[in-house]
Amino acid sequence: MVIITAIILALLFLVLSGFHWCWAFGWGIGLTRISVVPERQNSNGAKTFKPRPLETIAVALGLMGFASVVLLRANIVQFGAPFSILSVWSAYGIWAIVAIFLLRSIGEFKYVGLFKSVHTTNFAYWDTRLFTPLCLVISLLSVIIAIQ
Repeated sequence: MVIITAIILALLFLVLSGFHWCWAFGWGIGLTRISVVPERQNSNGAKTFKPRPLETIAVALGLMGFASVVLLRANIVQFGAPFSILSVWSAYGIWAIVAIFLLRSIGEFKYVGLFKSVHTTNFAYWDTRLFTPLCLVISLLSVIIAIQ
């Protein structure tokens, strides 16, 4: 069960990383940029921030790192580093993933997450229906892997 969960979660991280790589290089694959960046309310789609390519690449690399942590924690892959380093890295790393995605689900109380106050933008629509539930699922799957 844990191995299947880990493979699904790692693949999910790699797919999300792939989206970020595409966006970093200006390819509008998947959801449009308008719907993946929070927008100010009543501003005709003005974004709260404009992610630069380097920042988007950093997120893509982070998601790839998350996939490796998941695979390490589930003992699906092993790298050439000493076992104790990998054990500590995957043990703390998986709980960091849980925390990151749980906090993302809760949000910052205005534009993002379960408790957002802005509900009328294109991003808010997608956040309510896809992004926040996906973050909750990622957090839950990560807990399953963490407590193996």
